Amino acid sequence: MKQAGNRTIYLKDWMNVHPEIKQSNSDLYYIQLSNRILNAIEVILPSELFVLEEAKEISVHVAAWFEDIISGLHIWDSFTHTCQALYGKRLPFPTIDEADYFEGEVNQADLEFLIWHLLQRFHGNENDIMINPQDPGIRFMAQGITKLLEEEYETAPESTTMQEYLDPRKYDDYYTFTRNAEWLYFFSYLHGPSNEERLNGLYEEMKEIQDQYTKEELARIFYDARNQMLFSSHGGPLACTVSEWMAAMYEETPWVKELLDGVAVRERAWYFVEEKTPIHLTLVAKEGGETIKALCKSVSMETLKSILPGKSNISVACVRYHDEWWFNGSILLDNKKENPSEIKPAAEETPAMEHKDYVAFMKATNNYDLAYIESYETLKSFLVDSLGWADNEDETLPTLKDNENFVLYANKDKGLLIAPDICSLVKDPANPYYNAEEAAEEATMLYFIPGLCPIDLLQRLERDNLIPDTGFQPLDDTSKEEAKVLFQENKDFFARYFLTDYYFGE
Repeated sequence: MKQAGNRTIYLKDWMNVHPEIKQSNSDLYYIQLSNRILNAIEVILPSELFVLEEAKEISVHVAAWFEDIISGLHIWDSFTHTCQALYGKRLPFPTIDEADYFEGEVNQADLEFLIWHLLQRFHGNENDIMINPQDPGIRFMAQGITKLLEEEYETAPESTTMQEYLDPRKYDDYYTFTRNAEWLYFFSYLHGPSNEERLNGLYEEMKEIQDQYTKEELARIFYDARNQMLFSSHGGPLACTVSEWMAAMYEETPWVKELLDGVAVRERAWYFVEEKTPIHLTLVAKEGGETIKALCKSVSMETLKSILPGKSNISVACVRYHDEWWFNGSILLDNKKENPSEIKPAAEETPAMEHKDYVAFMKATNNYDLAYIESYETLKSFLVDSLGWADNEDETLPTLKDNENFVLYANKDKGLLIAPDICSLVKDPANPYYNAEEAAEEATMLYFIPGLCPIDLLQRLERDNLIPDTGFQPLDDTSKEEAKVLFQENKDFFARYFLTDYYFGE
């Protein structure tokens, strides 16, 4: 039975994956194409699996992908080129025959990956499941849509407004860069599905604190948090920063790629204003004492007038673009303190030393860097008796009281890393709590749930093949071994895809 609901894709649906620019003559064509793709999906998918809103989202995003291919926008190229650089292949899956793959054209393999990506974000994440890329429904959808788009390829119109919007000649301007970065990262067909969940989470956080601040204060908090997410976090299907994604888009324009490769970010910090000229503000970081020069034109005129050299302290985040520092986000100004006496000098570099917890851990475990502990009480005893931690409520990780089955890892640089509730998933002769049945069902969650397992520990377990049970649940027409091989061959990709910032230990 068909689902009730509006079965038509309209202009507003199409514009959800586009920047706020004037309509293009090609928009009507792509809206109509989106509806044709929706009809094709409905024919292909069994009625019990057809979710109307998900199918509409997929249809619009696939049509936007086609617009990208036809118009030469290079958004998709940024993914395949980065994937090639990371893994030596254009796509994590499916396997492609290079002789049958044509860059800038309609390739079924591209569509299979894109459909998996969209299904995972619109359906899998919503239901806390990892979708097996071998699902035949993905292949059937890709086949039907490929046939449709191949028929349209020669006559489909280019989007002149999107070509103009992403014109590399405009990247001499910092504000064009930030405008395009925001759209690409949060709303484009490729990156929006990966990053909108975190953006929506930020909206929810704002709702929770809305009674504590004025509207103006909330707007500033949201603006700062979004900007930090935009420029500092890793997102999209390969967990790259927005400047990395954009640099990969413009490989054919070397000066733009070099410019974007040079983007750097300084997180919000306090600075003492040492000097103000018509062009620059000279700032001294309160932590570390580093001096930077930021452009006055990145500050509103009203705020700039209030910044007093030799007196003002400001809190701000900065982005380096074109070898110049630009203020990014709101500025907090304090004119009460008069000199940089509070500036803390940068810590002197000291020779790398093994962390004290690492030394004590290795002594307690006969030089084995992993340990498996069943209960919190046993963990607490280990921390106090073996590592020498203080025996008090504040020091012995009270937040873990309700957990059990701890995997402990001693790292030379970071000391002790702990992952609760995962002992049953680790197949180590030293681990008495391994459970093959649970591992077969749940080990893949180590790659799916951010923060479940610290990345250093995950990589340590991978090194000695201590989590061999990771793999997709097999489908009717695939063997258990095939499902496992698919995951094992692409486990670094899945770690990037699902863990994002956690992949980098952030």
